[in-house]
Amino acid sequence: MLLTLLLLTLSGAYLTPLSTCQPARISYYTFYNSESARCQLGTENVDTMFRCAPNTAFLNKASQCGICYEAVGEVGSVRFMVTDECPAGSNSEHCSGDYTHFDMASNAFPSLCDTNLGLCNITYRMVACDHTGNIKAKLKDGSSNYYIGVIFRNHIVGIKKVQISFGGNTYDLTRDESNQWQYNAQNTLPVTYLITSIDDDVVELTVDSYSTSTLFESKRNFKIPQNTFFDPATLQKTAVSNSKECCETPKFKNIYGDKFETPYKFINTGGSDNQCNGDKKSGSCALSIQVPQWRGFQFTTGNHQIASKSIKEITFFGKASKECDLMVWALFKNLKKTLKMTTSYTSFSIQLNEIGITESDQYWYGLEFQNPDPSQVTFYFDDIKTVYDGEVCTQKCSDHTSTCNGGGDGDDNSNGNNPSKDEGELYYIVFFMTIALIFI
Repeated sequence: MLLTLLLLTLSGAYLTPLSTCQPARISYYTFYNSESARCQLGTENVDTMFRCAPNTAFLNKASQCGICYEAVGEVGSVRFMVTDECPAGSNSEHCSGDYTHFDMASNAFPSLCDTNLGLCNITYRMVACDHTGNIKAKLKDGSSNYYIGVIFRNHIVGIKKVQISFGGNTYDLTRDESNQWQYNAQNTLPVTYLITSIDDDVVELTVDSYSTSTLFESKRNFKIPQNTFFDPATLQKTAVSNSKECCETPKFKNIYGDKFETPYKFINTGGSDNQCNGDKKSGSCALSIQVPQWRGFQFTTGNHQIASKSIKEITFFGKASKECDLMVWALFKNLKKTLKMTTSYTSFSIQLNEIGITESDQYWYGLEFQNPDPSQVTFYFDDIKTVYDGEVCTQKCSDHTSTCNGGGDGDDNSNGNNPSKDEGELYYIVFFMTIALIFI
């Protein structure tokens, strides 16, 4: 028994990436375990596979149904399967455009971002599903020798094409928007489905009755594509590019250009402000704040959790209505830095360790400013940015701890399908343990 377990461990592998990492946005919903979900994939693995409903354009008339992705958010990463639709008609704010939006199962969202946010940015990539067993088929109600409709489940990569074969003839089928493949004509049992993956692997599945309560099963599942990437939007094969071992956490590089960018917020604790003042350094607007003595303002990350170790510095252009000092510190910290303001735009750079952030701080929550000058001063800010440290790795995988191949913003020399150093070491350990047991 122990030998069997070791051999199973030896044969295991990390998730196989099938695309480069892409940006997206997520929200969450609660009815993810319903049989009435658009893709009709059932609920048998709902406890082991997170669900998601992408926007209408991404779902592309059910072509994404059953495909798995890995998402990386501010606090962690998860793997999920496309099972439903976030309809453009009833959720026009988030799901009507071309930007990729995933309405996640509510039990998945906390593993990616703070639930209180409601919306959050992520990075994602296509991966092979970790289903056990083979491809399964469930016939639709009303199936008979004059009509037969079927839903395929448990496929580890996406389905591109399905044909039905009986009586020596083979016919192409089309997939409708409910993920059903239909043959609307007379047929004779048994029928054999030829199921083609997006990687052109063909699996046969035979149906020998019209039972709608039976799950028919193929003799194997699709092969996991090797050294092959796909465009998540079109499901077409693309060139395999150098990629990181895992996707990185989303980067929020722009705090303010002509406006405050997500997730950053401006809080004025005294005086008046203009978030689009024409006295700018670049672009169309600058931020201006009239601040009495000892009053101040904040640039915050809201409820977003941005890893402090990944940020090298904060940069911006600033000036004031008079030459004066301006104090700044990290929110919830006490170490203050004094900026010397002039009446002309000057470039500033603030290292996080200068304003109280230490190696023990997991997250950075923003900046707080205070005017120590006896008079009211108008301060101007433009092009406020976070500069990320390219030497710091923020990669996260849902199935293992990243070894950060390639590190930070750089690319590694692998295509993402090669095992990591830790995985390779595990293989050797298990291999020698297995050999030892054979001779015991």
